[in-house]
Amino acid sequence: MSEIMGFVKMCRKRKFADDFRNGVLYSNRISWHGQNGNDLLEGVTLIPPNRIELKCNGVIVDGLAEDMCGSAELRSPHVQNLNVFCMYTIDTGDFEFIGPENLQAFKKHLEIDDRCFDTFGDHAVIVHNRNEFLTRVDKAISRNGFRIRRGLITYFESGKQPAVPYNSFNAAFLKRDKYNYENEYRIAIDKGVPGDDPLPLEIGDISDITSYCNSRDINRTIEVRIPKSD
Repeated sequence: MSEIMGFVKMCRKRKFADDFRNGVLYSNRISWHGQNGNDLLEGVTLIPPNRIELKCNGVIVDGLAEDMCGSAELRSPHVQNLNVFCMYTIDTGDFEFIGPENLQAFKKHLEIDDRCFDTFGDHAVIVHNRNEFLTRVDKAISRNGFRIRRGLITYFESGKQPAVPYNSFNAAFLKRDKYNYENEYRIAIDKGVPGDDPLPLEIGDISDITSYCNSRDINRTIEVRIPKSD
């Protein structure tokens, strides 16, 4: 089972990276991501044609819906109003152990896809202590009285979206597999207030558990060392 080792937050400006290290998690609404991000179906529940029932004068028309229409897109106001903070996940993948025989393969697994740098920016903050980071996030959420769900994104094949209630938190954690290179960990926050404003969640300075670098330097500076046995 894959284990999360840390996170990388990539930003387009150095100021945004510095703000993050100062403890400000700037999170836009999902509705903003759907309009301005790289995924126009962000937070949308897709209903395939074979699950759409077409009625005419109270009588179900067999096969007509599937033949004549594509997937239905449901945009829940609740999901669209969620604020989300997104990071790249550093994880162990399918590797159950690391040894000399698979060391290079594991290092290759840790490399970040270049599309992430093009999409999210050249400034990166690496979160070294993920448990402490998430603890500080949870405390800030509790202080503000918000609701939260956090976890990895589930990527699905086109036309095979998992069935979830369209107005639940779960709908915010599904993306098409064309975006699986993002390897995303998401923090979804429900303020309980509709709108389109971002949320600058303040969790306190995290410079003690993070470091800054140019995102395009990450792959060439990755080092994996195996302790020598006595």
